[in-house]
Amino acid sequence: MYKRLRNLTAFTLILQMTVSFSIGYIQPTYAVDEPIVETNINLVPEKKIDNDGKFKIALLPDTQVYAVHYPEIFNDQTQWLADNFKKDDIKFAMHLGDVVDGGTEAEWKNATAAMDTLDNNKVPYGVTIGNHDLSINHHDFVKYFGKSKAQDNPGFIECSDNEMNSAYTFEAEGRNFLVIFLDIDASNDELAFAQTVVDRYPNNPTIVVTHTLIGPEGDMASKPYTYKCAENNSPEQIWEKFISKNNQIFMTVNGHDQGANNIVRNNDAGLEVYQYLVDYQGGTKGGNGFLRVIELDLNDNRINHSTYSPTINEFKTDGKNKFSDKCEFERRLWNSEYLGVKSTNKFEGNKTQVTPVSSRGEWIAFDLGKNTTLTDLLIR
Repeated sequence: MYKRLRNLTAFTLILQMTVSFSIGYIQPTYAVDEPIVETNINLVPEKKIDNDGKFKIALLPDTQVYAVHYPEIFNDQTQWLADNFKKDDIKFAMHLGDVVDGGTEAEWKNATAAMDTLDNNKVPYGVTIGNHDLSINHHDFVKYFGKSKAQDNPGFIECSDNEMNSAYTFEAEGRNFLVIFLDIDASNDELAFAQTVVDRYPNNPTIVVTHTLIGPEGDMASKPYTYKCAENNSPEQIWEKFISKNNQIFMTVNGHDQGANNIVRNNDAGLEVYQYLVDYQGGTKGGNGFLRVIELDLNDNRINHSTYSPTINEFKTDGKNKFSDKCEFERRLWNSEYLGVKSTNKFEGNKTQVTPVSSRGEWIAFDLGKNTTLTDLLIR
């Protein structure tokens, strides 16, 4: 049975603790109502959450049909974001790719006219490339949504050399986040670019946006969808080579496959990765303007999803479009570097290979060289 410690100061534990020079590890030997045992462990107090602890991100799923036939719906979506992002505390908007359908000049103009609304109102956003956006040598995507446009967006960090991948930061509730937009079927070089960004921002919880990753059943394809070169990676390989190996990646979002789905996978370290598919192009008029709004409630430990259309002023209310995931943010996003230790005092993991709580045995360990708090620390 696990007991939860909350609201303890940096120097007070209701436990007897054994401490080594560089690593502290905890073995409970007293009941929680026993006298307080003071220690001199140099823990950093939990960083307080600003405001109400809530903020939102928005997803613009495949807009390809709007770009061809219903540009007014595309305009409705971006105008709604421009009108409401401050009021609703939407910190970042993410286009999930397939901006256009056939890649005609008229489609690109419709798409850029809609997205210019975000630029003109300083809405932080980024765009990932879909298979319908590829055209010859990707020139059109680079022309309309490459570095020359992206670099003016709030939070922009950089683009890859081919301008098919980009990275941004945003701040919410006193915390800094990272968003990486990956090319469809990202190549090894593109994954290397993404890894360099992650390595430069190791303390930023990260969201990965790519056009295709999980499918309607939550599966990940074993073959690339578009590119057939040996250097390109399938969704499954992108997971295995990049996402699952970086603990700071806690969420992925993608479009491409019609419908909506959500799944929680465990990465190589046993930590949760929340994955979401959102794509309404198969609906009335190519989606009827529905977009996804995701609220992260850092105090209540919930990821709340709603799906709204400003065109018809309606919500989707089924379980795939309105739901809530539990996420222990403090543990998962900011204190995921606990190490598992057996009672023999032998470590089971290191800073990048976290042993799941369920298999840690009697011991929980933490690295004294890191900013570690006791919030939501689970002990046996």
